[in-house]
Amino acid sequence: MTINEKNKKNILLLMPTIQRGGIENNLVNLSEFFIKKNHNCYLLTSNISREVKTKLNKKLIIIKPRNYFNSIIRNSRYIDAFNCFVGLLKLKNIENLKILSFQNHFLSILGSKFIKKKIILRIANHPIGAVKFFQRKIIYQFKLFLKNTVYRFADVIVCNSNETKNYFIKKKFNNKILCIYNPIKYKILKKKFYKKEDFFLTVGRLEKQKNIYGIIVAFEKIIKIYPALKLIIIGNGSEENFLKNYVLNNKLSNNIKFIDFQKPDKYLKKCKALILNSLFEGLPNILLEAQIFNSPIISTSCLSGPTEILKNGKYGIITPVNNTQKLYQNILKLNRNYNFYLKKTYEAKKNLHRFNYENQCNKYLQLLLKI
Repeated sequence: MTINEKNKKNILLLMPTIQRGGIENNLVNLSEFFIKKNHNCYLLTSNISREVKTKLNKKLIIIKPRNYFNSIIRNSRYIDAFNCFVGLLKLKNIENLKILSFQNHFLSILGSKFIKKKIILRIANHPIGAVKFFQRKIIYQFKLFLKNTVYRFADVIVCNSNETKNYFIKKKFNNKILCIYNPIKYKILKKKFYKKEDFFLTVGRLEKQKNIYGIIVAFEKIIKIYPALKLIIIGNGSEENFLKNYVLNNKLSNNIKFIDFQKPDKYLKKCKALILNSLFEGLPNILLEAQIFNSPIISTSCLSGPTEILKNGKYGIITPVNNTQKLYQNILKLNRNYNFYLKKTYEAKKNLHRFNYENQCNKYLQLLLKI
């Protein structure tokens, strides 16, 4: 179904640094949907990975600003953010432009006010979780203060979990605040059962946020009871060498394997269970993908999406954040009562309609058309 030319909108997706992960999957899905609905769709980015770029619709107009701040700022993400801020200021003459910000919301909001365009913030992670584990207390409080102050100037705030939405409501934000789940493309596969093998799986960037180290330490104790059990880790990141050296130095290489980042479907089909041990998250797509393939799940109760996906434990095991002992105990519990937890995955799959691609993307589009 096409739309009248006068109703056509110019939609700007603002994401300064594009690497690989869940937020990039949402960028791909939303941009494809907006283009399919016959709107002009732009992407303003300073740094985009080749892998993500190949997934984007060819009709997406990619705008890369000049590199203005390379000699002044050392942090590459800050450089990308400032470059895109300047690039945004140059788009003031595009009529009917609506901005959907994925990252670096401070500068996105400031830029939108300069060029007098409406802006929607997409909040990928809970405001507290995203800063709590990485900063000294005074810096953490300052960053949280900035978020609670600057975000109030956005036209709409979209959260990907109700827990995050409720945070902004409790802080008495006057913005329009909505929860829209991540849109995922999936089909309920005809095959109901998958032959599971004797390995656990974790998928994600090898960064502190994902707390892969905690999984390895828990698994080190597990294999003393189940020597044949394996752990496969899919991902790359700044902690890769540290984690691999730990496995090597503690003689765990026979049980713990590392695989470069790739589409995990073939492993999700076969794994005994998926473990997500993050310190914080948004709405992790990997849990939804695991449910498609009937993989039992152990996930931390981190802010903010996992407990909603798993319905407070109805569809999997919820384990405390950054608690290696509890994680170890929950891996034992799942392994000893495997059929019980396998049955939970069948119920989980029936409720994947909550994250339907068409429905969730359309909620974003209607927002952009109306603001």
